[in-house]
Amino acid sequence: MLAQAHAGVTDAPLQLMVCHTPPYATALDRLTNGTPVGSSAVRQFIENHQPHLCITGHIHESPGVDFIGRTKILNAGPFAAGGYIVITYDNDTVDAELKFA
Repeated sequence: MLAQAHAGVTDAPLQLMVCHTPPYATALDRLTNGTPVGSSAVRQFIENHQPHLCITGHIHESPGVDFIGRTKILNAGPFAAGGYIVITYDNDTVDAELKFA
């Protein structure tokens, strides 16, 4: 499914991936006990295609920022805890920041 979706944007100069499940073995897929529970398919896709940003969620215990290669990955955690992500686009560059209200 990821490869099929990516096929429509391969030539896009900036690529933003929004994926409910975080990539496996990052700071963003850890349960409270430290067990990684993310998706190995999502991780492999990011390793192979290197989108500029990946916005993820699902694992509420792991808000934060991590990288796979050049791909910046962000998880805001649960909305009730005040986490949110601000994406900026300026001069053909995209970036994102994790913020807390």
